[in-house]
Amino acid sequence: LKQRENMATGRTDTYLSLTGAALVDMNGQPVVAINASSPIQVNRFTEDARAADLIEFDLDMNDRVLTLVFTETMNASAIWVTQVTIQAGANNSDGLSSAVTLSGAISTSQTDLTIINISLSKPDTEAIKIIPALGSTSANTFLSATALLISDQNGVDINPVPVSTAIGVRTFTPDSTAPVLNGFTFNLTSGLLVMTFSETMLGTSLNMSRFYFVNDATSTPSQSVPIAGGQYAAADGEVQELVLSTNAMNDIKRITDM
Repeated sequence: LKQRENMATGRTDTYLSLTGAALVDMNGQPVVAINASSPIQVNRFTEDARAADLIEFDLDMNDRVLTLVFTETMNASAIWVTQVTIQAGANNSDGLSSAVTLSGAISTSQTDLTIINISLSKPDTEAIKIIPALGSTSANTFLSATALLISDQNGVDINPVPVSTAIGVRTFTPDSTAPVLNGFTFNLTSGLLVMTFSETMLGTSLNMSRFYFVNDATSTPSQSVPIAGGQYAAADGEVQELVLSTNAMNDIKRITDM
């Protein structure tokens, strides 16, 4: 009923019809039918003033989708995703160091339902990934929200979910998509190699010996030089930087067609 925005919002749009099979009296006589073409208007109408609750949520880190479940039909167009915080614990004991408040969304559900889907932005997803103890398992995925997150069909805001009593994730889907090296820059003077990946990388996992410079884009390049050594910060992030060693730079410079 609450999904219909032009019904049961007040006395002027609240009517009732029924068929003769709706019920009978004590002698078994069926009630007189009231056709939908001439329904009876409500005598007294009381608006919905009860605030809805956010009771469950799912987080899919692979498809970047946050699903919110409410106790009643919500006004999908009234959502304000910046009122949502993903945090590592139910009481957010370490403060903002293990929490990310959403900055926006790519899209949200357009249908008024009890379930609202939010397509998370890439920056928000990466902000979660860069915190190792946040949003990596169901054990460290909790959600809090202010009352301004969304309102129901009557404009009533939800009951807030405080950071001190956040709700745990119902279904958690981890990231299972392999990262991609999108591009790189290389400074032959300083030896600085800057690589940009499709998602946050674990800096300590970088193995320089597994990177190679080649002189063309064919499957069998004529020249190939492994990165023999260098220095790097081992910081987590989409961008990884390393400075090649003098030996590695000399190996590259010795090859005239690279």
